Amino acid sequence: MLATGTVAVPILPDLTIQKKIKTFADKIIRPQTKIKEIAILSPVFTRKILMSEAIVKQWLENAVTTATKKDHVAHMSFISKKVSLQGVPGYENIGYNDWAAQTLHEFENNIIKSVHYKKLKLVTTTSTHIMFKTFETVEANDGTINAQGIEILLEKESDGEWRMVQERILPEDEARHDGLID
Repeated sequence: MLATGTVAVPILPDLTIQKKIKTFADKIIRPQTKIKEIAILSPVFTRKILMSEAIVKQWLENAVTTATKKDHVAHMSFISKKVSLQGVPGYENIGYNDWAAQTLHEFENNIIKSVHYKKLKLVTTTSTHIMFKTFETVEANDGTINAQGIEILLEKESDGEWRMVQERILPEDEARHDGLID
């Protein structure tokens, strides 16, 4: 993945145009921003990033839809049996069974009003894993709002489905540093 402060320029068939874009970015864009480096990316790497983003966006959409519909079975189908949730105050680690029991309680008792995700930062991606950070807002029907930066690791499991295997609640300073909090 690219370092924070890096802008990617895809490799183009015409090297003259590619060099002009990089020169323009180096001379004009970089001095006016916090960009530290202009990187030339291969089409394969660019395609890999776009595919990973599409997988993550679809996974987030599925999580929101199933939570909104309070469809517990469908919602839990996006969570791996080996999931680990970290960063919840008072708990070292929350596993699948506790997660499933909590979401079932929330769905059956109509506790959750809405779930939203905004901003997306890919951290790393391979053919079987995608780690990303996002900002999650969960609104309860009693008006309580829980908003926080989170880091999620998705894994493509043996059945070909992408499931969350890890979630970490980010400290506020890390979420702010990653640009998830305005």
